[in-house]
Amino acid sequence: MLYSPECVEVEFCEVGMASAPYGFSIRHYYSPEQRVYSESMADQEDAVLKGAMRDLGEASRRVRAARHLMREHELEDDPRYLPLVARLSEALDMTEAALREARRLRDTD
Repeated sequence: MLYSPECVEVEFCEVGMASAPYGFSIRHYYSPEQRVYSESMADQEDAVLKGAMRDLGEASRRVRAARHLMREHELEDDPRYLPLVARLSEALDMTEAALREARRLRDTD
């Protein structure tokens, strides 16, 4: 792990740059609570899966919260809100499917 003493005091520190398609640059950051994923491809893949699973779980919770608020305020049966209710249901299905797929990929390693 790469830690420098001056970075421990701040929330994030830049540790490098990498090139990306279309001329964009990707900056690599880390915080004292996180690992720097530069050792091998397996570590990077594991980090990406963990981050995706964390983000997908958060997205699912937020969509559920939105649906709960709509149900609580009796907006689910309002014709003006039916398309939004349908999209929220689709979004929840897709995020949960993606989360299951990420878990499957993690467990196959």
